[in-house]
Amino acid sequence: MKEQKIKILLVEDDVVDQQAFVRFVKKQNLSYQYKIAGSLEEAQKILDDEDFSIIISDHMLGDGSAFELFERLSGTPFILMTGQEDEEIYQKANQLGARACLVKDSEGTHLHAFKEILEEVFS
Repeated sequence: MKEQKIKILLVEDDVVDQQAFVRFVKKQNLSYQYKIAGSLEEAQKILDDEDFSIIISDHMLGDGSAFELFERLSGTPFILMTGQEDEEIYQKANQLGARACLVKDSEGTHLHAFKEILEEVFS
């Protein structure tokens, strides 16, 4: 991967999943810059002021769906996470241009997939 700083916005309302992401980045010694938004509203406010290399978001948030966020993006790559396998969700994510749609799991397999996807997108 090129030596560039990847700036990530993680949109996740579950504190445990937020912490798992932070631990993974630190444990893997990844040089990502990241900001975490705990809600759709918070993510929208952050995006009003900052640009990101990629956005990673949980599908269902306490105040709406990640699709509401992705529909306003113009060219920023995104990865959608969901807690369940659902073909309709995958299809809509693909229509909106998602780089990937990942199912969150307690083993953290989806976190390793982020690393691989980011290496592919930014190489």
